[in-house]
Amino acid sequence: MSFTGTEAALWTYTLTTTGAAICVSAPILEIDGTPVSLLPGSLTAPNASVSLGNGISESRFEGTVAGDDALSLAMIVRTADGSPFIRFRYEITSKRAQALTKVRGRDAMQYLSISLRDRSKVQEIRFSEFNELFHSFCLVESDIDDRHFDNVVSFMGPILTASGDEDSLLIAYEHGSQLPDRFVEFVPQADRNVALRAVKGNHYAGQPIGPGNVFQTIWMQLGMAPGNIDALAGEYRAFVLTGQSPNTESRKPYIYYNTWNYQERNQDWNKKAYLDSMNAERMLAEIDTAHRMGIDVFVIDTGWYEKTGDWRVNRKRFPDGLKPLKDKLDSYGMKLGLWFNPIVAAVTSRMRLDREDCRMSWNGKVQVRFQFGKPRKAWECAW
Repeated sequence: MSFTGTEAALWTYTLTTTGAAICVSAPILEIDGTPVSLLPGSLTAPNASVSLGNGISESRFEGTVAGDDALSLAMIVRTADGSPFIRFRYEITSKRAQALTKVRGRDAMQYLSISLRDRSKVQEIRFSEFNELFHSFCLVESDIDDRHFDNVVSFMGPILTASGDEDSLLIAYEHGSQLPDRFVEFVPQADRNVALRAVKGNHYAGQPIGPGNVFQTIWMQLGMAPGNIDALAGEYRAFVLTGQSPNTESRKPYIYYNTWNYQERNQDWNKKAYLDSMNAERMLAEIDTAHRMGIDVFVIDTGWYEKTGDWRVNRKRFPDGLKPLKDKLDSYGMKLGLWFNPIVAAVTSRMRLDREDCRMSWNGKVQVRFQFGKPRKAWECAW
């Protein structure tokens, strides 16, 4: 990586094995109603890089934005031993009272822009597309062709890949938005540049960046590898498993089983009462089967608790609590997972009755309760 110092190329990533380079533009934010390109006169590292463990190091580069001595940009970069991928984000702050605004009513922020002029094959990769057939979120790879660039057809990602004659690149952002509800998107341009822009929820209107207030962007990822997309994918899988986080436990590729799918089918296909088979006997039998299948984590979904929001074990379904299940899982070397939804509470729950101040509201009006299909109990937003 090197600091380039122009608006179109704040910094440059170069793949040392091939010499291929990708220029990354400076971020653009709307500050006090005006778009501002956060181009510092220089980016310097005030301190040495810090080891975060697991072979991951973090470096910080800082600079004052050109034309505004009060405004500062910092870039935080994480690298992993042996990986061509980096994680990075920006921090913005000001020495005087300034704020992020939304003159047009939506997030006005461009995280970066890169050029794909020398790369013919471009793909969008999505993880958050729910497939009803499999009742699961599935990986989807879609080609981004000339029509997308010519007509500025944006796409969600969170991953974009592009390959040329000698190497391939990947750029991605880390955000949990679910298709089709975008919070961030890639925007292709007719000149074959692609911008990464905020859509909503990245900041709030009037969010201060003045003294004592630092705005942090989402994490982004960038990497290149010699060869085609398949070679790049191998490098990226290794990065996700070992280099994306210093928390090694969170990177282990566990195989999960979740009880919810059968409970839904038992009601819809077998015409049983909802959660009819959510009980200790059924769960213990499923644990035996999951063990034979090589499952690592056994997740008990909805029905193990008395009421949403209170999260107390349902003693009618599990007279001895969850300990017998945990003991059996321990004997198999498996882990127990429990489903929670922290943003909802049952209408009759203690959480709902005791914490009126936590109910979700919009413009001072409390959200109306909603129901998940009769004869299920009504839930309502709590936070």
